[in-house]
Amino acid sequence: MEKRALIALGLSFLILLIYQFLFVKPETQRIAQQPETVEQEKDGSKMSVPDPAAPIPAAMAGKQGIPSVEKMIRVETDLYTAIVSSRGATLQYYELKQYQDHNGSNVVLLKSPGVLAPLGMGSREELELAEIQFQVTGHDLKLDAAHPSGEIVFTHADSGVSVKRTYRFSAGKYGIDIKDEIAGMSDYWITLGADFGLYNRTDTSSHVGPVLLKDTDRIEF
Repeated sequence: MEKRALIALGLSFLILLIYQFLFVKPETQRIAQQPETVEQEKDGSKMSVPDPAAPIPAAMAGKQGIPSVEKMIRVETDLYTAIVSSRGATLQYYELKQYQDHNGSNVVLLKSPGVLAPLGMGSREELELAEIQFQVTGHDLKLDAAHPSGEIVFTHADSGVSVKRTYRFSAGKYGIDIKDEIAGMSDYWITLGADFGLYNRTDTSSHVGPVLLKDTDRIEF
């Protein structure tokens, strides 16, 4: 039986992860005693972002109508930098521009997606759509007062299942609106991924490990 779900996550998933920043004014200078963060790379090299030309798993490359190359799309606003991928229509990178760690570098809430990329989805716990290459409508975005918002759309259809995910980004807002339109799936799972939102690994109040969003329930593993 076909099931169609319209889910608007909006601010919710970001509020869970960056709430500690939203109520504190950005610091103009380094404060002597702050919680330690993960040690920076000793060579001081810049953070590397995922390679847009990286190949997808061979098992998926031969399917008709499915892109054979992963596509990365970069979104820049005055508040953050985000990168989303055609692989699973997932989030791959998220950096806050208005907040710095104790080294003076921008806080990066997602440097690399790990085993589970944030916002991967599927009808089972295996999240079978998280590795699928989606069709993409959209391009890199740079949002400001002149261009206040933009959308990126990912679509996939195969074996009676169809998925359309729309990301909507806005200048001057941390919130990212996400709408999923699903058909042909009896259950619908979304994961928040591994390590998303952890920039200070010495803070024991943070959950370390996979997190799933099933309906409106947040499940930690």
